[in-house]
Amino acid sequence: MAGWGRCKRCGGRIWWGTSPFGTGRAFPFDDADEQQSHFETCAAQDWVTDSASTRHRVSACRACNARVWWETTYTGKRRPMDVEGDVATWTCHLDTCVGVAPGAGGEEYDAAWARQQQLQPLASPSEVWLSELGLSWPCTLADATHAFRRLALTHHPDMGGTVSEFVRIRQAYDQLKQRLTEEVEV
Repeated sequence: MAGWGRCKRCGGRIWWGTSPFGTGRAFPFDDADEQQSHFETCAAQDWVTDSASTRHRVSACRACNARVWWETTYTGKRRPMDVEGDVATWTCHLDTCVGVAPGAGGEEYDAAWARQQQLQPLASPSEVWLSELGLSWPCTLADATHAFRRLALTHHPDMGGTVSEFVRIRQAYDQLKQRLTEEVEV
């Protein structure tokens, strides 16, 4: 079970030792003493630092290919957060994900893009927007944001949903948010 090998990502020499998460599995370390996890030092891994100088591992959004890091919420769920350069921001990526442009990802992406283009803003709050988010009129911007984030946790491609589902709820949220913001300004 234990022995030396090579990292498939960076090509560096690693020690396969006993996993700290269970004895039946191997785990990559930088040394045979099993002191330093190779996940923390792999040269192929991208890292960002937040305002509290905490390091976070970076991955890519499956819908738009943007760089994101994953925050664990107080309820134990994980959500993607935006990255700006080498800095981890505290903006939820579910609020900023733009999806995929047409032709970039096959039929499912193109269908989602076409559906997004069909939804046009109306003069009054549309029952379609409200029903997509599971809301009824009257509602507040906070209600709409809460409903969107709750749905995004299941419908975003990084969370196991499909692009078409996410684009549909994102478009509904954007249109409803615009309408609610206009009402507040008047």
